[in-house]
Amino acid sequence: MTRPPTPRFRGGRPFRILQVTDTHYDLGDPGHAEVEALLGAALDALAPDLVAHTGDAVEPPRLAEGWAALTAPIARRGVPWCAVLGNHDLDPARGVSHRDVMGMVGALPGSLAQVGPEALRGGGTYALPILAPDGGAPRFWLWCLDSQDSSMRRALPARAKVGGYGWPTPGHVEWLRGRLARAEAPGLCLCHIPPPEVRDLWPRAGASLEAPPVNVGLLHAAVAGRRVLAVAFGHAHAHDGAGERFGVGLAYGRYSGGPNRRLLPESGVRVWDVAPDGRSAETFVWTAAHGRGAAQTFALRETVPC
Repeated sequence: MTRPPTPRFRGGRPFRILQVTDTHYDLGDPGHAEVEALLGAALDALAPDLVAHTGDAVEPPRLAEGWAALTAPIARRGVPWCAVLGNHDLDPARGVSHRDVMGMVGALPGSLAQVGPEALRGGGTYALPILAPDGGAPRFWLWCLDSQDSSMRRALPARAKVGGYGWPTPGHVEWLRGRLARAEAPGLCLCHIPPPEVRDLWPRAGASLEAPPVNVGLLHAAVAGRRVLAVAFGHAHAHDGAGERFGVGLAYGRYSGGPNRRLLPESGVRVWDVAPDGRSAETFVWTAAHGRGAAQTFALRETVPC
């Protein structure tokens, strides 16, 4: 399969990213038809330059077939896409890991996803540039992190007694630090599991935020790197909020799945309109029934290094 060309800004208009998350696409469940309808409506109404899926995309066991069907409407419209994986995006009963799934994903039409470094846990940590209109140096980046599947599959000592979902490892955070140190352009960080600092923004939401119990310093790396406009994630089906901590945006995607797992009145997507200079991004939630929601803007700030 021929990979699509590296995305680039076009003229003086914003670069539009459609964030899809938690589709839980299941070919064995009639609810998958609703996912297909939503995705088609969003693609036609919003005309994105890139689609980014932030995890829990396809339910096992029909992973390869499901990914192909889920992404076919995107590829048919000639829109490139990328993905990070979530805690549902594997099939341990059949020995299918995140790395195996990313191999499938990267081979599909329109895909810009990459398997990522062998040394890092999981299989979907990579950097995706968005070039200037002339195809020159990157004007914007997507830093994609694999936030793992389950904490119980980690090399943690028994005394830690940590269960539940996963989170990026310190190795992922160091990878991000290295990328940010070399970056000459701003960008978004994409992952599935939110960082623990979402509790500071929504203190009354409690466990429904689905934030991990362990803080490995992802937000600190983003702040210290002085290039991250926002961290975008999914995982919590009941939230689609966006806010800011220490000058960096934290944004849940809107649950994009079918009726069986929906905890909001309707499914939708999040949109990121990156300014032509790459130094700010306006974001809003969109649903087919109500269209565009209220917008927020996250901008690059020249902060003092931590």
